[in-house]
Amino acid sequence: MGATPFFTREYVDHLKQAAKTGVAAIASLYLARLLKMPESYWAAISAIIVMYSDVGKTVSASWYRLIGTAIGVSIGGVFAAVFGPRIWAFGVAVTLTMLICALLGLAEAARIAGVAVAIVMLIAHHGAPGSLRFTDFSKSLSES
Repeated sequence: MGATPFFTREYVDHLKQAAKTGVAAIASLYLARLLKMPESYWAAISAIIVMYSDVGKTVSASWYRLIGTAIGVSIGGVFAAVFGPRIWAFGVAVTLTMLICALLGLAEAARIAGVAVAIVMLIAHHGAPGSLRFTDFSKSLSES
């Protein structure tokens, strides 16, 4: 679980994967909205899951889900609070989230982290944003 050093082949590969996932999330969201699909955020969530579909199915996956959810909810919450529901901000948040996971040596947490960003930023929430995001995070913990 060591951090990935900068400017190595592995770092470049993680950067490419994170950027591709961010672009795929934006493209699928735009297309779903263009087609006027209800709950278009599911298109972006599906793209993130498909782009990062190689998470191992081991006991340690639960730990990665927990960490990924925490990272995704945190970054998604900050981006939602600062930038609001802007699609470009969503794409940047997904890309940044996945890149941070990779740089911290948590590449296996990236998929769920990207999904957490999508849920926080794309699903309309009512009430106090901070308390709702904490509620979403605590619900995801009980489901893991």
